[in-house]
Amino acid sequence: MVIASCSKKDSNSPSSTIVGKWSIASDTTKIYNTQGTLLETDVNTDIQPTDYVQFNSNGTGGEQEYGFNVTFTYTATATNLHLVYKSSDVQGGTTITNPIQDVTIKHLDAHSLYTIETESDTENNVTYVTKESTHFTK
Repeated sequence: MVIASCSKKDSNSPSSTIVGKWSIASDTTKIYNTQGTLLETDVNTDIQPTDYVQFNSNGTGGEQEYGFNVTFTYTATATNLHLVYKSSDVQGGTTITNPIQDVTIKHLDAHSLYTIETESDTENNVTYVTKESTHFTK
């Protein structure tokens, strides 16, 4: 799920403002060590005009990215988006392995959504912090 440089929150209810089809405008991942030093920046250049996330008013939704289609349920607050993906979704022989995703909403208005997803991962006894910033437009 991101270039999120805006921290202003919209005063509209997130559950009503987020409803609709959002195109993925940009997606950037930054990897840090535990001391906060930036190690790597990856800008997703594979975004297609057909890539989107759809939030329905009944708390369900879907996503199309890289030719994969997945469905989810969601709840939204002013600052958080909690997605639960259908764990039985299989795309191209791959089963969705991360069925729960918690994302911070940095900005939401009628036409723009900026999110950040932060995860920690340990590889070879070294812990990394990954921050993925995504900008969506409606």
